[in-house]
Amino acid sequence: MWIKAKHVIVDNQGRTVDRNITVNLSNAICYAELDGEKSRIYFEVGHDLEDHRNASWVDVHEPKEKLDNIIGKSKKK
Repeated sequence: MWIKAKHVIVDNQGRTVDRNITVNLSNAICYAELDGEKSRIYFEVGHDLEDHRNASWVDVHEPKEKLDNIIGKSKKK
């Protein structure tokens, strides 16, 4: 399952750069709300699935409720 989201980074000169990205939630371990408008999605990167020490993440400017809705709709199919 895929979600279109806005990803915001700060470049080397300190400028805020935002871009639209597509994220594959099938490879996500979990996600958490950072504030009302942002969520952090954690992904598996390495082989250690027991404690997810090798996990990485991406912060998206989408509320957790949107992710909940997408995941809920995909489970109903």
